[in-house]
Amino acid sequence: MGLSPFDDDTLNQAILACRDFQKMPPSLPQMISFCRDIKRKTSFYVADTDHQPASPKVVEAHIKQCKAFLI
Repeated sequence: MGLSPFDDDTLNQAILACRDFQKMPPSLPQMISFCRDIKRKTSFYVADTDHQPASPKVVEAHIKQCKAFLI
């Protein structure tokens, strides 16, 4: 497994970050940590566009349940 899930660009950015913040050479866990951090910074979650709103019956049931908890 190791570094295989990461692309070359991520690895290059991790190496540059290691030069600035770590003693060289970094251990494998340190390198994986840097790669994960960089991957999180460069990728983001895209929500599904096929959203189906709840039916009015379901909404009313949940509102009644919330009111019961609060009262």
